[in-house]
Amino acid sequence: GSSSISRCVAGLVLNASASATYTCKLRSGLLSVARGYLFKLEDRIRGAFIEEFLCNLSVDLSKMDTRFGNFTEVLDPDLTRALGIFAPWLTREGDMERLSADGKPLARLIAAEFDGFFKDGTARHSRAI
Repeated sequence: GSSSISRCVAGLVLNASASATYTCKLRSGLLSVARGYLFKLEDRIRGAFIEEFLCNLSVDLSKMDTRFGNFTEVLDPDLTRALGIFAPWLTREGDMERLSADGKPLARLIAAEFDGFFKDGTARHSRAI
């Protein structure tokens, strides 16, 4: 529908938010897309880390390395900072970054540390944190 956001392999697509524009485009046989965003490698790395962390409350860093090569160049400063801020709830055990059961209420705050758009203030969505 109008103003919906779709995620595909290559990036994000936002439909026209005005109902009239959305309907007019569809009736004309056009896609109702207003704009899109093409993912960069860093976006995919950060997204995979955040998804894994929020779903499992842990991330296997060796699996991230296998999937993305040396991803630590992108995330190492964030990992170090998050471990410092959220200790003792967030820990690193070998290649596993883990959140304790007591730290579960902090999961979204921790994930925000790895969100490149949230950190630099360029996010154009509503903030829940």
